[in-house]
Amino acid sequence: GVVTPDMAILDPDSCSVNSEWGFGAVEGSVCNSDTSLIRISWNEPALTYLLAKFVNISNSHGLVQSQFVFKRITHKKGWMATIPTGSTYKMQWDTEFEFTNSSYKMSAYYPKEGDYVILEQTLKDKPDYITVGGSSNKKETAIVSTDEAGTFRFDEETKKLTHLITGKGITNSQELPMDLKVYKCYYENCTDPHPTPLPSNPTILERPETPKYWSVSSDWAGTEEGLGGFNGFLPKAGEDVIIPASWWMVYDVEVMGLNKIYVYGVLEFSNEQDTLLGANTILVVGGKIIIGWKDDPLKVKATIKLTGQRSDDEYTLNDGTQVGSKALAIVGFAEIHSEYPSVTWTTITEAAPVGATTLTVKDNVQDIWKVGDEIVIATTSFLGTEAENRTITAVEGRTITLDRALENKHDLQSRRDNGLIYDR
Repeated sequence: GVVTPDMAILDPDSCSVNSEWGFGAVEGSVCNSDTSLIRISWNEPALTYLLAKFVNISNSHGLVQSQFVFKRITHKKGWMATIPTGSTYKMQWDTEFEFTNSSYKMSAYYPKEGDYVILEQTLKDKPDYITVGGSSNKKETAIVSTDEAGTFRFDEETKKLTHLITGKGITNSQELPMDLKVYKCYYENCTDPHPTPLPSNPTILERPETPKYWSVSSDWAGTEEGLGGFNGFLPKAGEDVIIPASWWMVYDVEVMGLNKIYVYGVLEFSNEQDTLLGANTILVVGGKIIIGWKDDPLKVKATIKLTGQRSDDEYTLNDGTQVGSKALAIVGFAEIHSEYPSVTWTTITEAAPVGATTLTVKDNVQDIWKVGDEIVIATTSFLGTEAENRTITAVEGRTITLDRALENKHDLQSRRDNGLIYDR
């Protein structure tokens, strides 16, 4: 027979629990000699928010969960499952979000002639690109055990993607690479409608004496129909915006709700007034974004707010690089310089109990830290959640007044080591 840890996915007609083969809290099962098992391991999902999530694997008999683990036999920082062959398994990440870009590295270990499993997962939308094991062996009808390894099928009605792992043609025990690459292109038919090749840098390299200003209607002359700024109307919520390679545009307004912004030229944030730019996705493609200069750092507040939702279309470069549906992507250049205080951190000299609204600190921050500045009071326990953000309402010498009372105590502790005193 075949001995294996007891699992809900085992066929009860072929396997039964046998306590003699258990270990600790894990029960053992003995299966008929015709039962065959393979190990599948996978890691490096393209969607990094899937890291540390459980993966549910189920068949007609039951469900098991594969846990993300940093150290594995293979595929470190990934998942692993040992599963009986001859079944179809539904494989789904344990997350409430649906997605289409389901790419990861996977291998099946030691399948032999006659072994097969069919893996199935449900996607959000129809993908534009699918390969399994490095090949695009697509099938329009249901997958069967005699198909070639890596054969896949996508059902447009149910949005289910199935692919085959098989030992067909394998004569020696070996690893079978089954990397899955699945993504939906951002542009229709995976064709980028923007300049090809993309400019390596803006055609305008120095700030002109009379740059364009976002707030000036006439400075949008030449904008194509269908884009924000066309016909002298300033870009508004829901519109796409393009900054051409020949433009130097100074952003000097507050606008929320834009869709996508493509920066092929230069987009400079004003250093004269506070600004707010809200968009689903901002792509600096060969262009440049400037927020303050090295010799003239930002003196005002510049805010970029990304408003994309998980349900929005995901942006994928044609080489498969995934930007997602909510991103500031710099595929070009960025220059960011801001004023910063000469004292960026200090320590408290008196313990701050729960309810405290003032802090006494080691350094004199008068005229350095200002009313309205935000500070973080670090935790002095082992709980990172006890760090607190506060806004300064007054500064007098080494005493700082906070906008609201502390919710956690922050102790004063010192440690002497080799003649040095360490505060925390």
